[in-house]
Amino acid sequence: MNTTSKGAIVKNITFSLVSILVLSGISFAGGNISPVVSIEEPILEPTLEIPVVARSSAFYIGLGYSYLSSNRTAVLNNPIDIRDGQVVKDTDSNANNILLQAGYQFNPYFAVEGRYTFSVGDHTLTHNDNNGLEEDMDIDISNIAIYLKPIYPIGDISIYGLLGYGQVDRTHNVDNHSWDGSGFQWGAGLQYVVNDNFSIFADYTLWYDEDGEPHERLPRLLDTDFSVISAGVSYSF
Repeated sequence: MNTTSKGAIVKNITFSLVSILVLSGISFAGGNISPVVSIEEPILEPTLEIPVVARSSAFYIGLGYSYLSSNRTAVLNNPIDIRDGQVVKDTDSNANNILLQAGYQFNPYFAVEGRYTFSVGDHTLTHNDNNGLEEDMDIDISNIAIYLKPIYPIGDISIYGLLGYGQVDRTHNVDNHSWDGSGFQWGAGLQYVVNDNFSIFADYTLWYDEDGEPHERLPRLLDTDFSVISAGVSYSF
């Protein structure tokens, strides 16, 4: 075998050994490489969120109790009497009343409301011109009115006003003498929403306040006022 043949054999052997070592190294290195794992993202189904819309308009009715306070002061109006201009009668009157309420709330900030209030039982009269003498008398008083009702809600509590027109009727059942007065009425109150249907309220309302009115029968000028403090429950449809 000549020298050239020996050299070729050595080169072939060397190349084979190198190839084996390289392949072995690749296999060894590949054993330490973590396999690539594909992660599938979960498929989320689309959801539809339905917003909760608060009741902003509704018909409502209500029932309540009102405590009436009134005063009537009579000043003599007779120029030929030496007592002319003096107070000849000063009477306070208090009574229990039932309040009926009905209205429509257009939005959270405004409503129109009607009320009818009527007395139950006797009235307690206090005669301030006669040393505070008290007596019970059979008197019927009622008030019917329509109000604009601005509302300012603060969470479940609302502050509201009452601005409108009404008429007060009073009848003394002993002598069947009657009186009525009408005009601007106003009030203010608070309301608490219990749930979607029920709420409770409390307010003050001035029914009537006039000075210097002529007496129905006598030569006197009258200063008359009627006001109520009310509380009750309303139901919204």
